[in-house]
Amino acid sequence: MVQDPRSRLPRAPYAYLPWIKSELIARGVEFVRKRVATLGEAAALAGPNGVLVNATGLGARSLIGLEDKDVFPIRGQTMVIDNPKVNEFISLPLGAPSVNGEATYIIPRPKPGGGCTTILGGCYQKDNWDTSFDAETARGILARCTALAPAIADKETRWVDVPLPTDWLAKDLQPQGPSGRVMVVHAYGFGPAGYQMSWGAAEEVDSLFASAVVLGAFIIIDK
Repeated sequence: MVQDPRSRLPRAPYAYLPWIKSELIARGVEFVRKRVATLGEAAALAGPNGVLVNATGLGARSLIGLEDKDVFPIRGQTMVIDNPKVNEFISLPLGAPSVNGEATYIIPRPKPGGGCTTILGGCYQKDNWDTSFDAETARGILARCTALAPAIADKETRWVDVPLPTDWLAKDLQPQGPSGRVMVVHAYGFGPAGYQMSWGAAEEVDSLFASAVVLGAFIIIDK
């Protein structure tokens, strides 16, 4: 069992994500919502001599010009309960033997308006596209987490989340794009840990970009 009271990232995405977005806007970043079907259409948004960071997740399977069939979904499921005075992150060690893609962890998290909730998880089901709630999975999560922290046994479940993150077999830097000089950095396939890896991924993208500039990795290709 692993216990860690520390956190390098905020445990409240509902507060952290709007905050970091506002920080980016204050620094001149523009957010645009747009549907694209091809890698060329996406790269065109970057403009001549631009850089496109492709973070499409499962969308990489169907993005024309990429169509990465090595990408596959991972079904996860978590539960949120009232905080039972558990103030530490508790989990079975990463890599511990699992049955049917099970994962076991308890994460305390602040909630809007004050107070705390606790996230109970989870599962890691490769190639499972189902986003519906599974009662048997929920019962298994509750039983395993209760064994780690008996105090959660009598707490009411607030809601259940069924995310569908992606995984990939490799990472790559591939300069490509529409007519013009555009570099594309592919940054997807982080499995269930995209939120936790976001800062590290951003630093690696920045490093890849800097290296590509030095090596002259911008190229000209047709749409």
